Amino acid sequence: MYTGATTLKTPGPGMEFYSLREYIPGDSFRSINWKAFARTGELMVNEKTRDAVTDVFIFLDIRDVSRIGTVLKTH
Repeated sequence: MYTGATTLKTPGPGMEFYSLREYIPGDSFRSINWKAFARTGELMVNEKTRDAVTDVFIFLDIRDVSRIGTVLKTH
């Protein structure tokens, strides 16, 4: 078993741009992307990234029994 950590980029409070989405009542007017509004005529807001650290576990089954279905060489 190998363990480690990785960073996920998900929508949330942060500094970097993540995506555009439609405006939902209650969104901050500061997050409105006015250039996108000028292009589309619809209110769009910028979503930022939230870095979330998560643990990663990798399990490798290297037993001979786990090779069921493979061609076995016989001598």
